[in-house]
Amino acid sequence: LEANGRSNALTFAQAVVDAAIKSRVPADGSCYIGLLGVRSEEPGRTLDGLAQALQFLLACDLNRVPNVRLLDRDHLERLTGEKILSGIDQTLKASALFVDCGLRRLPGKDILAFRGELRPVGGGSKRSFEGEVPTPNVHRVRQALAKHILEALDAANSEVVPGDPNQEAAALLVRIRHLIAHSTPGEAVPLAEAA
Repeated sequence: LEANGRSNALTFAQAVVDAAIKSRVPADGSCYIGLLGVRSEEPGRTLDGLAQALQFLLACDLNRVPNVRLLDRDHLERLTGEKILSGIDQTLKASALFVDCGLRRLPGKDILAFRGELRPVGGGSKRSFEGEVPTPNVHRVRQALAKHILEALDAANSEVVPGDPNQEAAALLVRIRHLIAHSTPGEAVPLAEAA
């Protein structure tokens, strides 16, 4: 229990440091992601766990980039649901993006392909990206996706700093426990398998 408490304290301390760094980036110099989705494009459930794990880990990665901000669910619902928005929210709605990425294996090859698009929350032209990773290795796919998303956001000069694997594993475990506690173990199982 003591080790877990220490890990949670380190995770919290890192979140505070990351927030302080982000606060120094001007609002007009930031990229806003309204929703980040990673899904399998294959029939069946073979890549579902990998997709869920990547979605979680990519959110961690992008949150560590100083000029990228992920909007929380409540803020996103307000931007998409309300008809009358303040000037700041109107600007945010015009600049925030939905990021959606699909994964599939190439037949007969040990290659995982991905393709994605960034769509403005307020409507407008989409930006697409795609790539391949020689092996279905979570770390390599994660790096490639983060790189392509940042390039599509015109933030290619930003660098994703790798997170502490122990802190990420602890955060992933918290997510799995949350899913189980809220009677959704079906979602927790593929996530645990991929982890």
